[in-house]
Amino acid sequence: MNDQGRVEEIWKVVVHSFDLNESYRGSKENEAIVADILNKWENSEAGKWVIEHSIEKPKLHHVLDLYASMRRYKITATLRGTDMTYWELKYG
Repeated sequence: MNDQGRVEEIWKVVVHSFDLNESYRGSKENEAIVADILNKWENSEAGKWVIEHSIEKPKLHHVLDLYASMRRYKITATLRGTDMTYWELKYG
């Protein structure tokens, strides 16, 4: 519920994703590459908007895709319904 006692829509949405070749797994180079990608996204127009409007701090998730030999990274954010609409129209 919001401050006025109304129920609000809350959305968990993937706001950025990228893949990294599995050959870098576990290396310092991998950490540097991921950190660079995250830094560039956080400083982008879309990244700044998400950080400002997300209900919670955006979260980084990653999974190993054995079939493709890749690590798949996703940043998720929790947005209110009106912010979700704006996100989809502007960045989606």
